[in-house]
Amino acid sequence: MQIEVQGTAGSQARARVDAIRVSAACGEYVPVVLHVRNLAATTLPIRFDFADVRHESLGWGPKKTNMLLMRADRVQVHVVDYVLTRLKKLVPDPLPRAGGANGMNLGPGETGSYFVLIDTRGMPSGLWKGRAKLTPRRSGPTLEIPFELKVAPVVLPQRVPIWVTFWTYPPASGWMGEGRGPNERYVELMERTGSNVVQMSYRDGGPPPILDENHEIIGIKFDEFDRMMQRRRFTHHDYLVCGLTISKRTGTGRWGPHFLEEGHERWQRNFVTYMRMLARHIRDNYGIPHDRWGLYMNDEHIGEQFLPLGKLVREADPDIQIWANRIEDLETLKKAEPYIDVIVPYSPWLSPKGLGHGRSAEAEMFFLKTGKSWWAYRHNFWRTPERTAYPRADPDSSHGMLRSRPWLAWKLGLDGYGYWVFTAPRWWGRYDGFPDVAPKGPFTNTGFIYMGHDGPVTSRRLEAYRDGWEDYKLLWIVKQAAALEVQDADLARQALAHLDGCVEKVLAGADAGALRGMRRTLMDHAARLNAADPVTAMIRGVDRTSHSATVRLSASHPVRVWGWLNRGDNHRRFIDTSRATHTPVVAIDGLVPAERCDLTLVVGGPGGQQVVLQHDFVTEGW
Repeated sequence: MQIEVQGTAGSQARARVDAIRVSAACGEYVPVVLHVRNLAATTLPIRFDFADVRHESLGWGPKKTNMLLMRADRVQVHVVDYVLTRLKKLVPDPLPRAGGANGMNLGPGETGSYFVLIDTRGMPSGLWKGRAKLTPRRSGPTLEIPFELKVAPVVLPQRVPIWVTFWTYPPASGWMGEGRGPNERYVELMERTGSNVVQMSYRDGGPPPILDENHEIIGIKFDEFDRMMQRRRFTHHDYLVCGLTISKRTGTGRWGPHFLEEGHERWQRNFVTYMRMLARHIRDNYGIPHDRWGLYMNDEHIGEQFLPLGKLVREADPDIQIWANRIEDLETLKKAEPYIDVIVPYSPWLSPKGLGHGRSAEAEMFFLKTGKSWWAYRHNFWRTPERTAYPRADPDSSHGMLRSRPWLAWKLGLDGYGYWVFTAPRWWGRYDGFPDVAPKGPFTNTGFIYMGHDGPVTSRRLEAYRDGWEDYKLLWIVKQAAALEVQDADLARQALAHLDGCVEKVLAGADAGALRGMRRTLMDHAARLNAADPVTAMIRGVDRTSHSATVRLSASHPVRVWGWLNRGDNHRRFIDTSRATHTPVVAIDGLVPAERCDLTLVVGGPGGQQVVLQHDFVTEGW
């Protein structure tokens, strides 16, 4: 949407739309972009905020007059900044957080853009109405635009039901070594984008082996490996890709001076011992089974260096899964196939027609018959003539080439998908700070994020990619609900036909406006399909003290629960989700004696169902 502000003796502000209307499922980030133009002859300092956005029907009190309020901390306000390409073109991509008071300064005749993200986690379905407000920070007219957010009765799953990975290169990526903000902010940004894989990609052959004076391996130095697992907050829900990135250059001296020499017993013996030690550390100390981690030996290579290493890994432990990001001609793949458990081809070489129709069609068909796992990945450089990442000089390519990639993963039925790279490493000698401009480097803007002063700066590319994985979650809900045994067959056929049509249209280049319409229909289908398997939930009791309350629930399905707590007009609180269980518990602390609390609980089922419960209680007195 576009907004114009004119500051003269007759100051005025006007919007080119009558209202801002958006729709979403519960559990996603809703982007809203506002373009503001200053028509005045002087600089205009301006701020943005939402004002009094409330649920239309959910509230407290006998007359339901105290309606649920969308809190300001559910909204991230960014401004759109630019990068300079090799062809000296300015491209909108970095999205730094807006300054104090969500401020922006516009010079005479300038246009600035706000990029707003609304976090709908735990928001009950229905219509939320209020105002978007633009206020000059010194003088001039205030502009208020009606705002509506329609939340569908569909709860997206917390985790994407496919493995999603980013290449990262700590410690070379620099944010911790340089003190560019807490590590948690970077990891949280990965996770909210969809990442559920911890991928450590060493550039020097993996955790270093410890050799004695005779060049025999006696151990492995695991400290950096363990720090990486801690930094990336690995859980039993995640998948691990352990990237060694072995080559003759990195291998020499690590497992003996005769690395990759055929028939040389010492380095082969050392490498086998190394792999057994590595697998034992992952299995015994982290409890990760073999089917939840993959060994990434060579980067984009399954040829002459890959084969001897694959044979030795099989000798060391035949249960280790080898993760290989390459597909070659048929003969090369036939030789490598016994040593590949997860194949990860470059996705632009695949075809949206399906596996077996891509650039190496014969090789794809051969590997399909093995029944082994397929992932894919893409990277964002080698974009001539600018040799810079999307969006280059085309502002719409973030949507077309990044948001659509999860749809391709859906169409191909992939088990995983990766993106290179989350943050670009130092070893290119390029500046990966902000703004991200590297006129002397070989590539620019390949990283999804920009390195801020106290945390990551997100980008239009990353947010488009996140949108795509949220789309994927919605597709998954529709397909799961359509497959229910108790489902209405006609409704299921209609929903799946629409889903398949949406996938084809997106991969054929449907624009953002068309995609918004598709998503609204998909959400409608999801809500109607879920009626065949409703979630029932009830509050079984509230245990109260003078300063806390514990709310105990029971449900027909394993559910997650969010809470909206009202302690009067001056104190409202949002309580984040509990883990999925049939008997969730919501713990509330920080209360005072003898106070009345109104509680709205949003219950999310495993198939996207939503139930809303309301309850009030009074804490114990003094």
